[in-house]
Amino acid sequence: MIHELKIHSKFFPQVVNLDKRFEVRKNDRNFQEGDFLALNEIDENGAYTGQSALVRVTYILDDSFYCKDNMVIMSIEPCAVRDEGKRDVFTGGEMKMQVLSRKRTGGE
Repeated sequence: MIHELKIHSKFFPQVVNLDKRFEVRKNDRNFQEGDFLALNEIDENGAYTGQSALVRVTYILDDSFYCKDNMVIMSIEPCAVRDEGKRDVFTGGEMKMQVLSRKRTGGE
């Protein structure tokens, strides 16, 4: 499953640079290992910047000893998106992820 989530611009570069390899989220979507998170950057006003990163959930910590009620800590890794010709159009590399930029139009 792919979950579209907002991520504040304060944390987005850390995910893209692979310094932050986890997400702490309210578990209101029944996150599962193997799910994908489309992390859409928002600025300090809550507006979309048009930048996104796609990551895969590799592990979920859902233990009341370590997490607040209904919260999870997800280990994440970058992943690639390929077009029909099997070319990488969005890649997460070992050193740095490429950011997928797209222009959002009204209402999103």
